[in-house]
Amino acid sequence: MISLAIDHKLEFPNDEMFRLEYLLNAISEVAESQLEGRFKLLSWTELINGQVPSLVDKRRFIIVQPVKNYSALQPASVAINQIRKMAADLNLTPAQGIRVRLTGSVALDEEELESVEQGMGLAAVLSLIIVVGLLFFGLRQLVLVAVCIATLLIGLIWTAGFAIFAIGTLNLLSVAFAVLFIGLSVDFGIHFVLRYREELWSEHKVNDALLKTTNELGGTLTLCAFSAAVGFYAFLLTDYVGLAELGLIAGTGMFIALFANLTILPALIVITASQPNKKEVVSKKLNSKFRPWGWIIPRAK
Repeated sequence: MISLAIDHKLEFPNDEMFRLEYLLNAISEVAESQLEGRFKLLSWTELINGQVPSLVDKRRFIIVQPVKNYSALQPASVAINQIRKMAADLNLTPAQGIRVRLTGSVALDEEELESVEQGMGLAAVLSLIIVVGLLFFGLRQLVLVAVCIATLLIGLIWTAGFAIFAIGTLNLLSVAFAVLFIGLSVDFGIHFVLRYREELWSEHKVNDALLKTTNELGGTLTLCAFSAAVGFYAFLLTDYVGLAELGLIAGTGMFIALFANLTILPALIVITASQPNKKEVVSKKLNSKFRPWGWIIPRAK
């Protein structure tokens, strides 16, 4: 190309539009930079157009089809990490004037899955914290709050075990079962413990209060668990695999929550609970003057 330029200049010496010094200076700058260990590229676009190329002009696309591992929550993570490792091994770094970025449906889906995974963990922790706060506000007794939370966590572990046994892996939607379980399972514990305290305030002993509570609430809680499970099992009819798996896990989780609150919760109460003192019984005993809901609904005059 330089030879052609020289021939052109010799043939048309008065052509002021063509200047070899610009081309030679550009080549010289690149050579000197490389000798000094600095990065420098010779842009033919800049030489021909006389303009500094933009980032769009320098951008190139490499289209790849990654192999996904659908047994993992993030199927393309291995492929994406391998591409980034290859870029680093080949020194395709900003220090060398090259920036490798990933885009497309696979990369975007992977980022979304990662965001959901982190978000669901945060949501589960926040929901658990809120539930603990509500239990303290409603029960006002550390021991009962502790046994409710312990029962909730045991049921959550059992439900996660069922999910692993029945399905094997979680997907973008089924990971939400933890938040659903925490929000719904704790209702069983609240109903049970409040009725248990009511029986204690009626001057029943711990064992008698638990027996009466179980006999009178067992059918009610079973009906609640069954109705909630039916709602979740309805998701099994959809062709959307993620939603169907969520329905299976959450629906079965309702029966697991029922079982835990009718077995683990009474057992923990027996181990940890003690008779309320006489002052508590007198002040909390249910009668016409005891209105725990009075701060929500004003007492009728």
